[in-house]
Amino acid sequence: FYIAIEVLPAYQRRGVGTALYDQLMEGLRPHNPLTLRADGFGNLMHGVRFMEERGFKEAFRETPLQLDVTAFDPLPYKRLEDKLYAGGIEIKTLRDLEGDPERNRKVYDLFCTLSQDVPSETAPAPMGFEDWIEWTINDPTVPHDGYFIAVHNDEYVGLSEFGMGQTHGVLVGGLAGVRRSHRRMGIVLALQVRGIAYAKTNGYTLIKTSTSITNQAMSSLYQKLGFARLPDWIQMERAWS
Repeated sequence: FYIAIEVLPAYQRRGVGTALYDQLMEGLRPHNPLTLRADGFGNLMHGVRFMEERGFKEAFRETPLQLDVTAFDPLPYKRLEDKLYAGGIEIKTLRDLEGDPERNRKVYDLFCTLSQDVPSETAPAPMGFEDWIEWTINDPTVPHDGYFIAVHNDEYVGLSEFGMGQTHGVLVGGLAGVRRSHRRMGIVLALQVRGIAYAKTNGYTLIKTSTSITNQAMSSLYQKLGFARLPDWIQMERAWS
């Protein structure tokens, strides 16, 4: 079970949170849950301490990031795609690949493979092909000219997802990765730079994304590109018994 307790600042430290927590525990007792989870935030550490005092421990930590698109300088990356192209690797979009009858299945297989390598608070549950189609191909917030795929000799080897944010002018980054056979070639960097160019061309002023604190490779890449780090999201967990 996930639980959440929120108290207005003016009423904090008066026992309100404790009373709510105790009531939640009574309400959950008949369900006999295996595990409890709650969100903590790096800029609200008193909430984290509240959970720690009740037996919760940190299970996972993720860093939200954002990039001011208007301040990004693409000049240092001008020849990046040229170098990849010389090695037979091209950056395509979902729209570019419409002529490939196996496109959807190949992107889905790549998505599943890369998802296994992404650190997460729980083991990733496999997504069925039809669900992925609805979640990606048929989702109107996923622009087909803003979903980037690295192709090497007709093999799909890397991808970077972007979708429209709920706030005007915000583009949201999703899964980004490359097959293990093609790492350390600058592919993910090129995919991200292409995404930033897409954002600028289409009037987005901010890109938001996140990465696990343990994913040093992606953290370093985002830092290199100028993404600003926001307060960490902390997944807190405790066993029921």
